Amino acid sequence: MSPDAPPQGSSTWWIDPDADGGPLPSARKPPPLDRAGLRFLNPRPLARAVDERIERLEAWMSAAEAEGHLAEVDTLEAGGETLPPGLTPSEILALLRGMREHWVAPQLRLGVRREQHYEVQVCAGLRAMWELGRGRRESGRVVGWQVRNESPGGYAIMNVSGVQGEVAPGIVLGLRKSATEPWTVCIVRWVRSESPEQVEIGLQTIAHSYYSVQLGFRSGSVNGVAPALALPPMEPERRHPAFVAPAGTYVSRRFVFVRDGPPLYVAQGRALGLDMQTASVELFQYEIDPYPI
Repeated sequence: MSPDAPPQGSSTWWIDPDADGGPLPSARKPPPLDRAGLRFLNPRPLARAVDERIERLEAWMSAAEAEGHLAEVDTLEAGGETLPPGLTPSEILALLRGMREHWVAPQLRLGVRREQHYEVQVCAGLRAMWELGRGRRESGRVVGWQVRNESPGGYAIMNVSGVQGEVAPGIVLGLRKSATEPWTVCIVRWVRSESPEQVEIGLQTIAHSYYSVQLGFRSGSVNGVAPALALPPMEPERRHPAFVAPAGTYVSRRFVFVRDGPPLYVAQGRALGLDMQTASVELFQYEIDPYPI
């Protein structure tokens, strides 16, 4: 932490010790020029330390996999390695990558928010979206909301008639203008409520269509088959297809997924690492495994 403002354009964060708020990236919100007492943080040394640990862990996992060990699903013990014990290597990789991206490459708004006022249909929750994708009836799952503004990366929507069920940051939510259009799949980023009857939420778009599948990971139990939403690639953010599944589903690199059809489709995939993880869901890209076991 430093009281000196960094050169303009550098990747830094700032915090106002006198304000009730966390640190903010300068690229997203420049520090106020008329405020004294600000503190600044350069995350580059943190990024270098994280990169070193990621490289060592990836090399160790690749060597273990080549020897036929399931090292990626074994929790690490305390001591030796300077990594948090009690997590699997896959979970630690997701944690380290998430730290690096959060501090070094914070998410920036890609487009201007445009004020809007039109009604959309909303389905909240991964399970509800999964059931719709399997042909379940929409009654009780789909409700009307109002769009307040939108940008290429997401929406802000409002419900003034109260909300049934739980709407919290990190859950999956589907949005569409009419029943004839495909669902846009989103992640809830924030929730605001000035009264019990009025709720406003911010959404990040992660796909413009989906279909429902079931996932079974290698080394997982038979009862551990999980519902998931299969998402197509979304350039430039995501080059590969992806799955969004309940948090804790991703336990190893290889897995099998089933789409009921018709026709029935079964394939083995290879996960390419967690892209996003919240308290409710996780999103990871994958490729069809060229060497099924």
